Amino acid sequence: MSASYPEHMLLYYSLMAACVASMAHWHWYEHWGVLHALDRVLAAWVVMYLLQTNHLEVSLLVFVGLVFCIGGLRAHYKNRSAAACMYHVLFRFFVFWACCVSVGHISANLFLLYSVVFLGHVRFLLGP
Repeated sequence: MSASYPEHMLLYYSLMAACVASMAHWHWYEHWGVLHALDRVLAAWVVMYLLQTNHLEVSLLVFVGLVFCIGGLRAHYKNRSAAACMYHVLFRFFVFWACCVSVGHISANLFLLYSVVFLGHVRFLLGP
């Protein structure tokens, strides 16, 4: 499924806004603060956008991502920070791939490259 840029401008702008909100939230971290709420609202917006595409593969990827999101919330409320972080990363990983599939930006080489870069970035951020 290939798509042109104008067809997905709302997704592109939503992802940019979610990215900026997420970076701002983590830079000026305040649990349940305004930036945290904005980060969550924009992430939910992207998920809702993806679900309305009626694309089976996208919906399956989003569903798996949401399962990890729920697992992360459960881990968070049980004060299991490391597990919550891992669930959060997995949620982002699957929703990232749902975005790629929804705009037709996918191939075996891209999957391998982006997965290695994504997981390497996470490893770098989490440290040794």
